[in-house]
Order: sequence, then C-alpha cells, then structure tokens
Amino acid sequence: MVETLTQHLQSPWVIAVLAALVLILCAVPLVTYMHKTSDMRHLKRVIRKHSYAVEQNVVLSDGIEGYLFVDYLILLCGKIVAVKLETSSGYIFGGEKIDEWTCVENNRTGKFKNPMEEVSLFVQQAKHTLGFDAVDACVLFGSKSLFPKGVPQGVLRMTCFGEELDALKGSDNKHEAAQQAWEKLVAMTRADRQQLDA
Repeated sequence: MVETLTQHLQSPWVIAVLAALVLILCAVPLVTYMHKTSDMRHLKRVIRKHSYAVEQNVVLSDGIEGYLFVDYLILLCGKIVAVKLETSSGYIFGGEKIDEWTCVENNRTGKFKNPMEEVSLFVQQAKHTLGFDAVDACVLFGSKSLFPKGVPQGVLRMTCFGEELDALKGSDNKHEAAQQAWEKLVAMTRADRQQLDA
C-alpha cells in the first residue's frame, strides 16, 4: 500500500497539482504586497521623472521649541514643494478652511484633522527662514481616495500626480533662486533632524 501511495505521489499529474498549489501559496502574498505598495512605487517614479531633487522625512524647527514635519520636499523648476502623505481613502469631503474633513468608506464615516494645516505651518516657517516665497504646501492622497464635491486647493491625487506636479512648476527665471533656497533649506532640515535625534 505504501508503494502504491508513493507511485501516486510520483505521477506527473500529482506533481503538477502540488507545484500549482505551491505557486499559488507563494503568489498570493506577493500580489497582495505589490497591490499595497503600488502607490509608493508610483510616487517614487513620478518624483524621479518630474523633479530636480527630493528629500524624504523632513524635519524643520518651528523657531520656538518644537518641530514641523513633512514626508517629502521636492525641488521643481523655480519652486520648492512640501508634501504630506495622507492615508485616508474612500470618498473625501473637505476644504482648505474646514478644520475637520470627512472620509466615507464601506458605509462608514470618519473624521480627520485638516491635513493642510501641518504642511502649511511647515511652509510658512520655511518661507520666513529662507526669505524665499516660491514654496508650496501640498497634501497627496492615495489612488483609493475620491473627491465627489471637488478637490480642495493644495490637494494632489496619486492618480494624476505627475500632471499636478508639472502644473506646480515655477518660472525658469526663478530656478537659480529656488536652487539656492533648496540648498539652504536642506542643510537646515538635516541639522534639525540631527538635533531632534540627539
């Protein structure tokens, strides 16, 4: 009987079925991972293609005793853009002057603080410190976010991030000033990061 079972296990049909099962068990986590990370891969591709330079996980002193944080600083032609990533998904309702925004997903409603506030404070401090005005505050929502009542000013969407980033570019004659401001800002934020981590 053991010999018969061994013969069955060695048959091409059984080997093919077992191989298919192993392949499926390996593929499911991979597909899930690829789906979950597709926005981040898209984000990195867009930034590489449309920017001159980028800094990630940026820290800036607020000038008092605290710190301000943004996920990305991006140097475009003639402009610097500070970007905060927002993870809320579903239908998003909000506006630049509304304190609490609403998210509706799978028939559940949630509230979250206006994501523009934090990144706007970062930009105000950067402009004040640099003496350079061409710095924009933006919040980037993932591909699973929809804005049925319109997209608030300062919001970027992953689905059209490249086009929206291109639309933010400044003028060519401000690019040299933007590069100088960028170098100064990056040096400041790196020093502030070291101070925070110390």
